[in-house]
Amino acid sequence: MVRLGGIERGEILKVRQDISSDDPLWEGSGLQFFGALRVECAVTATAGGQVIARGHVDAVLDGLCRRCLSPATQELHTPLDLVWLPEDELLDEEEGAGDVRTLAAGAREVDLGEAVREEVILAAPRHVVCRDTCLGICPRCGSEQVESECNCTQAEPDPRWSALRALKRD
Repeated sequence: MVRLGGIERGEILKVRQDISSDDPLWEGSGLQFFGALRVECAVTATAGGQVIARGHVDAVLDGLCRRCLSPATQELHTPLDLVWLPEDELLDEEEGAGDVRTLAAGAREVDLGEAVREEVILAAPRHVVCRDTCLGICPRCGSEQVESECNCTQAEPDPRWSALRALKRD
């Protein structure tokens, strides 16, 4: 939560906060983090009543490599550009209204947590990879292909194509 008292006078409020990886904010997100997430942003208010927060979130995602299933981590650096408008100024037809959050009339504080959660979930990759050169697991023998492919023979041809292969030989 950010108190708006200091920024109503046009001041810039610097926010630096760590959000624990086991914070209830991440429940149901499907994301696992290695350590805390670091949030840094500058929050300002405009004369029209808008609240703007600009900054970034840094985190390390934790999981299993989607190719070889070994433990893996991946860094995540997400920019934050958040805008809150007073409820009475937000029009339903307003273009880009999906990017703007509402601010209740007379609100004294803004909850950055939910907005940060949304931005991190949208920016996080669906899968973690241990390294870009990972070859994964051989689909035939199940061995991990570390430096090069294994020596398995090629897979049996699909029997559904046998009729076409017979035509090709003729």
